Amino acid sequence: MEVSVFAEGLHGPLGLLVHEGRVLVAEKHQLTELIDEDGDGRAETHRNLCSNWGVGMNFHQFTFGPLYDDGKFLVALSVNVLAGGATGSDIEKDRGCLIAIDEESHDYEVIAAGLRTPNGIGHGPGGSLLVMDNQGDYKPANPILWIKKGGFYHHLYEPRHPFSEREPTWPAVWLPQGVFGNSISEPLLVKDGPFKDQIIFGDVYYGGLKRAFFEEIGGRLQGGAVRYTGGIRGGSNRIRQAPNGDLFIGVVGSGGNWGRYAKDGLQRLRPVENETFEILKAELKSNGIVIHFTEPLREGLGWSPGDYLGQSYWFKPTSQYGGSPQDAKPLVPLSASVSSDRRSVFLELNDIAPLRHYEISLPQGFVSELGHELWAGDLHYTVVNPASEKGEVLPAPDEVESMRTPGLQASHPMHTVYQSLCMGCHSLDGTSVAGPSFKGLASRKRVVMRDGKEVEVETDLDYVLRSIREPQADIVKGFMPTMPELAPVIGEEKVEELARYILGLDTQTAH
Repeated sequence: MEVSVFAEGLHGPLGLLVHEGRVLVAEKHQLTELIDEDGDGRAETHRNLCSNWGVGMNFHQFTFGPLYDDGKFLVALSVNVLAGGATGSDIEKDRGCLIAIDEESHDYEVIAAGLRTPNGIGHGPGGSLLVMDNQGDYKPANPILWIKKGGFYHHLYEPRHPFSEREPTWPAVWLPQGVFGNSISEPLLVKDGPFKDQIIFGDVYYGGLKRAFFEEIGGRLQGGAVRYTGGIRGGSNRIRQAPNGDLFIGVVGSGGNWGRYAKDGLQRLRPVENETFEILKAELKSNGIVIHFTEPLREGLGWSPGDYLGQSYWFKPTSQYGGSPQDAKPLVPLSASVSSDRRSVFLELNDIAPLRHYEISLPQGFVSELGHELWAGDLHYTVVNPASEKGEVLPAPDEVESMRTPGLQASHPMHTVYQSLCMGCHSLDGTSVAGPSFKGLASRKRVVMRDGKEVEVETDLDYVLRSIREPQADIVKGFMPTMPELAPVIGEEKVEELARYILGLDTQTAH
C-alpha cells in the first residue's frame, strides 16, 4: 500500500466522508470540502461549508463526523473537559450537540443535545441515526444512542442547552465501563450476511471490535452487544469497509487515554472463510431473553439453566464522573429451552424490567454440531421498553449435558465475578481466546512484555494481583493489551479474594 498527502493545513481533522465524488472533512472549527481542481492528487482548495458553532481553546472540543443524511451533512460536537474528565463551565454555543448543516445557507440546525464525547455517528437499521457517546459525568457507562430529532440525552452543562428542559431519551444500549467498553468509537452498518442491520464498532482504548444488534419495541430501538474480533494493534477509532468486504481500521495514536498503547496507523482485517460459532443476537421476551447462535448447538447442550450466569442492574446518570451499577442482582434463570433447530436458547427470567441492563455469561465448552467452540461467551442487553410477546418454555429432554466445569467452586463468592468478568477471555483448558488461558497458571512461568522488553515472570499471587490492578503492566507475549482494570469494577477489597480464586481454578481443573 502506498501513502501520499492529499491535503495539508487541517485543524484537528477527526472524520472524513467521500460523498458523490466530493471529499469532506470535519475539522475542529468547521466542515471543509477538499477540492483537487487540477487533478494532480492534492487538494489545493479548502471550501468552508459551515463554521458557525462555538469553538474555544479547550483540548476536548472535537468535531465528529461528517455523515450525509436526508440532504444534510451531520457533525457531532463534544463538550469542554477539565483535567480528570469533569465537564468544564462556560461551554460555547451548541457544544454537546448533533447538528445538521445546510450547504446552501452555510448554517445548521440542532438535531439532538445532551452529548458528551460523541466519537462516532452513523446509520443503524432502517435508516435510523446512531451516536456512540463516551462515559463521564451524566454518562455512567458508554451509551449507543438512538437519535430522534429534538431529543435530549442526559448530559448537562452550563449554560444549559434549551433541549435540557426536555425528558431525557434513554440509550439503545449501555456498555458498562471497564467491563465491555471504555471510549467507544465509530459504527459501521453491516449491509448483508448473517449480521445484516447490526453495527460493528471500535473503542479507542481497547484493541478490538464489538458488534451491536437492535430490535424495535414500543416504537424505539433497543438491543445489546457481543464481542466481534480482537488483535487490533491499538485503539480502533475509525472503520470503513472496502468493496471486497475487507475492513480498514484507523488506529488512534494520540496522547492521554487514547495513546495508552502508543500505536497508530491503518490496519486491514480480511474476513476468513472458516465458519465461526458465535452469538448472533439476543431477542427480548416478556419473561426472558432468547439467545440466537450462528450454528446449531450440539445435541443435548443448552438445556441446563445453571450454565448461564450473570447479573442485572441499572444506571443512574448523575453529575458524578462515571457511575456504578445500581441495584445489582444475580441472574437466576428459571429454565433454558433449546429451539427445535438448536440455533437459539430461551432463558426464562423472572426479573425482566424496563431500564435494566442484563449481563449474561455463557459457559466454556459450548460447541456447535460442527464441533466449533463458541468464540466469545459474554452478552449484554439493555431493556428500555418491555416486550409483549412471551417466550416458550419447553420440556427438557431426558439427557441434558451441563457445561459447568467440574470442580469449580460455584458457591464461592468470587465465582459469579469470574463468570461475568474473566471467563469470556480466559479459558481453563489451554485454549487461547482474547487472553491467555488460566490452565497452568498456578506457580508457573510466563514470558511477558514489560516496557517493551521480554521478561520471564513467576505466575504467583503477586503476578495475578498485579494483572488485576495494572493489566497493562505485564502483557503475556502473543496477546494484545485489551484487559480492563478490574479493581475499580469489583472494589479494591475484593481483589485479593478474586486472585486467590483464579489461582485455585487451575488446581481444581488439573485432573
